[in-house]
Amino acid sequence: MIKVGSLSHVGLWVRDLDRSIRWYEEMLGFALTERLGPNAIEPAAPHGIAWLRCSAEHHNLVLVQLPPEQAAAPMPYGGKGTLQQMAFEVESAEALHAAHELLAGKGVKILVPPVRQKQSPGWKFYFADPDGHKLEISWGMKRVGPEYGRHYGKWPEGAA
Repeated sequence: MIKVGSLSHVGLWVRDLDRSIRWYEEMLGFALTERLGPNAIEPAAPHGIAWLRCSAEHHNLVLVQLPPEQAAAPMPYGGKGTLQQMAFEVESAEALHAAHELLAGKGVKILVPPVRQKQSPGWKFYFADPDGHKLEISWGMKRVGPEYGRHYGKWPEGAA
């Protein structure tokens, strides 16, 4: 078994690379680390690729331009795509509620307004990026150690 220490980065296919870079910079505060244009040396991304960060790592998010014929097609699975969600943690409940107000005020599609987490004492809300990827802002994820076993059961009453 491989012992994974943390999640390094997530890569997303996007319909418009410039629009997506701007959106992640302006809405979530990501910084562009590097970018290669079409026909660059990256064989996995012949139509363009960008690496963005929200930490000291070189990148936490990779945006890859879809080929033109695929960029025009609808997202699979009834418009949900193949990514179930990608979550970002903020430093406080106040920061979470402020993020919700900021994104809603800028016209970002809010999928679920702030609610209490089921499995933790914290908060979360869901929204969509320009390509319809489901994103989450959360705060207060319960920290557990290796002794914390698998738990099965019902969610607490009132949890969303």
